[in-house]
Amino acid sequence: MQGDSAADRQRTLPPNNPFGINFPGGPPPPPGGSLRVVTTNLSGGWLRRNGVPYSEKTTVTEFFDRFPVPDGSEWFVVTTQVVDPEYLLGRLVTSSHFRREPDASKWAPKPCRT
Repeated sequence: MQGDSAADRQRTLPPNNPFGINFPGGPPPPPGGSLRVVTTNLSGGWLRRNGVPYSEKTTVTEFFDRFPVPDGSEWFVVTTQVVDPEYLLGRLVTSSHFRREPDASKWAPKPCRT
């Protein structure tokens, strides 16, 4: 149901990439490159609980990147591209950004309630 995934390391982002980041002029590529994961052979489902479905023809490509910034902090960015010739007219691209916290002061896990 989750499909088949294969990962590889991309040393730099390709020119004219589908995410709209063009070099030069854009941010530098992350040190070490991106981790790219391509998933195929999915069973059909929903892209969002109340949204568009996806078919078994869907390909999901995810890019995982870490970016240091000049103030010393670090960001982790997950960019997801969904291609489905059955339900989508083009690519659906989303990204999530996470800033690394300097310590565990904001980490307060709680046990699950039963």
